[in-house]
Amino acid sequence: VAIAMTIAGFVNLAMMATAAAAFHFSGHTGVADLDEAYLTLQPLLSHAAATVFGLSLVAAGLSSTVVGTLAGQVVMQGFIRFHIPLWVRRTVTMLPSFIVILMGLDPT
Repeated sequence: VAIAMTIAGFVNLAMMATAAAAFHFSGHTGVADLDEAYLTLQPLLSHAAATVFGLSLVAAGLSSTVVGTLAGQVVMQGFIRFHIPLWVRRTVTMLPSFIVILMGLDPT
């Protein structure tokens, strides 16, 4: 788990450093959200670089989620010796999403 967290941290650091360097040296210091970052990276580096940046954000999010889940599982099962049945875990994690969808709310 520690190795995975370290790798995920370095990937996030590399993405932030790349984007910050590209924006700083081109004078775009007011980039505040991901849409603006993507649209600013396209003319600076290329369409492919902006796409790779977006895909790496998705990969970083997925790796963070997996590492966080694994760390929680190690703590709960290894150190505390507490086991939650699979159906309870799935219900607790999926029920809020289903409620939001059934209520017709915008999940974003």
